Amino acid sequence: MKKTCLLIFSVVSFILLSFAQANTDEHMQMPYVPILLLKGPKVPIITSIIISGPADVFENSGTQYNCTAFFSNGHVLDVTHLTAWSENSKNSSIDSSGYLTTGAVNADQSFTITADYGGFTDTHTVNNVNIVPSSLIISGPYQVFENSGAQYASYLMYNDGNYSNVTGSTTWSEDKSYTSISSTAYLTTGAVGANLPATITASYGSFNDTHTLTVINIPPTVVSLEIVGPNQINEGLGAQYTCSATYNNNSVVDVTNYATWSESGANTTINSTGYLSSTLLSTNSASTITASYGGFTDTHPVTIVNVPLERHTFQGSSTTGYKYIPNSPYAEFPGLSGFKLDFTNGDHQISHIEAGYSHGVLPTGQTGYRIAAVYSDKNFDDPFYYTINRLSLPPGTTRHQAAGHSINWVYDEVIQQAGYQGVPVLMGFALYDRYANSDHHVDDIRVRIFENQLGQLELNISYTSERATTEFNYAVAYALVPEEAVITSGTIVGTSNGGSDIESLNANQPILQGFEFDFTNSNHHLDQIGVRLDPGSPGGAIVWYNDKNDDDDFTWQIWYVDMD
Repeated sequence: MKKTCLLIFSVVSFILLSFAQANTDEHMQMPYVPILLLKGPKVPIITSIIISGPADVFENSGTQYNCTAFFSNGHVLDVTHLTAWSENSKNSSIDSSGYLTTGAVNADQSFTITADYGGFTDTHTVNNVNIVPSSLIISGPYQVFENSGAQYASYLMYNDGNYSNVTGSTTWSEDKSYTSISSTAYLTTGAVGANLPATITASYGSFNDTHTLTVINIPPTVVSLEIVGPNQINEGLGAQYTCSATYNNNSVVDVTNYATWSESGANTTINSTGYLSSTLLSTNSASTITASYGGFTDTHPVTIVNVPLERHTFQGSSTTGYKYIPNSPYAEFPGLSGFKLDFTNGDHQISHIEAGYSHGVLPTGQTGYRIAAVYSDKNFDDPFYYTINRLSLPPGTTRHQAAGHSINWVYDEVIQQAGYQGVPVLMGFALYDRYANSDHHVDDIRVRIFENQLGQLELNISYTSERATTEFNYAVAYALVPEEAVITSGTIVGTSNGGSDIESLNANQPILQGFEFDFTNSNHHLDQIGVRLDPGSPGGAIVWYNDKNDDDDFTWQIWYVDMD
């Protein structure tokens, strides 16, 4: 555009000068020359800067402040890391990135943060808040049966939201003849003829709190017990059971927390408050719950139901470069066992690849659980077919996600520290250019989650093209499944001289931990990309990676977990 304007300016100037020479009289009077003024774009300038961040910060803590520059053309720019930061506090400091660290104070202290950028200055008043006790709170039950007891506790609350247990240092008292409380906050109740109130008082330093409770009159004789709760639960899950005691005056009292609980199952446990837990199993299992109270016993049969893993395939087409299937009935914990994306109008440079599960982690503006398929260059206007292969995951699975961006073509990130629970499997992924209206050839694509040598869970991504560096965003949804649900893990590798490849896979219920496709002769447009893991059959691992010619060599590698 600038070159075009310069050319026009030169041509017009030449014409005007020629015209001037042609119209100069013999006395060499100054010719009349029309003046052409070309006005270039106005360069935006900074008009102000503003510091943003909290006004109050607790002592011995820290927080991030940001600096925003406003320009004459209405643009706004975060210049936090380009700003010169300073403060005038005696015991706080702010670093070059705008992170403020506060020191200890004996009382609230105010000071000023200053930001300088581009000849502009802004200030921000900060109050370094002294952490002090704010109140005393009694914790404990609001109902206690007669002729029994209950433990109470006191907590000193601080103005920063933290608290400390001061039960043993608290002075305790109560106000009724049928109650007494010890120095360790254990309340003992006597006999009452009816439900009666009582108030506990706790004092610690200058702080006090009261706690009103009811002493419950218990009918004199238990005549029966009844356990209430479900007769079946799914494997890996749990359920709460209650126990009610019926007395000879027809009153019914919940004695769940006072009953003695037990169970007989090989795959179940029950705690002292009647909560039954189950483990994963291969077939249905039976258990009997028993509750005992006041010389009476009740039993309750429970079946632990084996929940088989289910495979589901979503197939379809799109003409807009993307397809989302919202509110999928299988989207609570869907594992990714395969995907295939296939342009139907040739091959293209790539801007965005996405397959599997997503939930608000991608820049599409959509939220909610969904199955996603995105395959497009920068225009998002090419039709494609998609296949997403899903495997339901067992109870006890937890769902996680990792998202961010990379300025290099290979990216590694620790997404779980050592000690995490479960075996990682893929649920979905997305790779897309960081900047809009950008696409490129593709060479190597890799997404993998694995445990590194330090016992940490690591995410490894490669997204290479013809460029020296490829800045891209990523979003990976993954799950941690219980170890007892996993039979084994494995790796399949192969080499293809074009189009696709197939290898045998003898597995029960395979699910992806990662994949890699790598052209060996250069980078290319893409026509097809995908992998499918079929259980228990020769030729059960199929891969696709090609441009429209199906003649380029590539290597591939699949990491998988076999589920029970």
